[in-house]
Amino acid sequence: MTEYPSEAEIQTLIEQIDERPWSVDGYEFAGGSEESFTVTLTLDWVGGDAMSGTEMLEERADLNKIKSIVTALESEHDEGAPIETILDRAEAEGIDREIAEDAIDTFRRQGDVYEPTTDHLRLV
Repeated sequence: MTEYPSEAEIQTLIEQIDERPWSVDGYEFAGGSEESFTVTLTLDWVGGDAMSGTEMLEERADLNKIKSIVTALESEHDEGAPIETILDRAEAEGIDREIAEDAIDTFRRQGDVYEPTTDHLRLV
């Protein structure tokens, strides 16, 4: 007999998915075995226009640049990388400030960074 996830586990999954550029409209279970089963989620895209492959690669490159900036600044500052300095350096490297701010918010939500002191970040 397959043990399906609890309602709390399903809600946790839905909350994690809802943080992305789509939301969960519903779900249903299909048969399975003791090792696995199928859950079908119905998703709605809420993140605006879909990105092309090139745009996704560019976004990933920007995220990696910002993480590199955080890493460099962490070594220069005992209290962590100052957010304003991160944003300034991102702009100097050609990344729009708003995109850099969004990236920092994404890093926070995903647990990639923490804030050891106010307005300073460290990578996890």
